[in-house]
Amino acid sequence: RRRILFRAQVILATCTGAGESSLENAVRAGAHFDVVIVDEAAQALAPLVLIALLKAANARVALFVGDDRQLPPTIRSQNALRMTPLFDWSMFSRAQAASKLTQTNFALRMQYR
Repeated sequence: RRRILFRAQVILATCTGAGESSLENAVRAGAHFDVVIVDEAAQALAPLVLIALLKAANARVALFVGDDRQLPPTIRSQNALRMTPLFDWSMFSRAQAASKLTQTNFALRMQYR
């Protein structure tokens, strides 16, 4: 697995899958990632996205792809919502709010489905 991870030009993983031990071991051994793309980021909570981002701490680009007008993050624990302010605020929403300062968010005008 380690040899495969070092030779691969593209590695796909879910946010939680990015925390898998073989990927963790490859990062410790010096593997690095130039770009991190988080799909469905409008539904992804910060703790999940941080798993992927921490594996690629030296990445040049973090790209969040999603539609903030579709499904929001799913949170099953009402206690978590009450105890943690902004817990239901997705990383996409956080990045979108921050990008209003830097003008780096883009919206597609047409979808192909």
